Amino acid sequence: MENQRTVYEKAYCKFNEYLGQRIIRKNHRGRRVEKVYNAASGFSRIWIYVGELCLVFSFMFTSFLFGNGETLPNNTTLVYPLHQISTLECRTLKRDTMPSSCKINLPIIHGADYITYQQEQIYTDTYTVLRGASYTSGRDQSAGSHYATDIATAEGTPLYAIADGEVYSSEYNSAYGNVVKIKFKYKGEILYAIYAHMSSRAVQAGQLVKAGQPVGKV
Repeated sequence: MENQRTVYEKAYCKFNEYLGQRIIRKNHRGRRVEKVYNAASGFSRIWIYVGELCLVFSFMFTSFLFGNGETLPNNTTLVYPLHQISTLECRTLKRDTMPSSCKINLPIIHGADYITYQQEQIYTDTYTVLRGASYTSGRDQSAGSHYATDIATAEGTPLYAIADGEVYSSEYNSAYGNVVKIKFKYKGEILYAIYAHMSSRAVQAGQLVKAGQPVGKV
């Protein structure tokens, strides 16, 4: 009986030792898998951070090169949207067909002194400036004045950008016909110049323009 118990105990111990080693090996293998998983996760997180940084730098570099819409040049002066207009007698003609005698330089209003210039026919024939201005040659604007400035001239007269900026929109509008809207910065303030009632447009939305660049025709 003694020998049988000893054999049994040895076998039992061997069996427990075998089970213990199996558990240790599996646990060790599990730890290795866990270590590999943790390492892979850490590596993935690092590459995600690297990718995000690359995207950030990419956007920063793109904005630096091409601007983000707010990095417009700061204009300190503006130019007039027309250089020449037609005389009153020639306004029914097309610009391309009229003789040079029909073309005059745009009369300039200095210092926004509208009251003074309303007394001069060349100006009242040319402008409706804010409220109260009028055409005295058959078109009285007092009944329908508005905050835009209408400049009377022949069809086809070139129009120019008043500042360095970006074409915000260029489209046909049922109320205003061909319209170009230019976004620009003037003395630190973002403004828009709107050209309406155009016979044709020469620029597209998103295009950068320089002051004095043709944008279309009257």
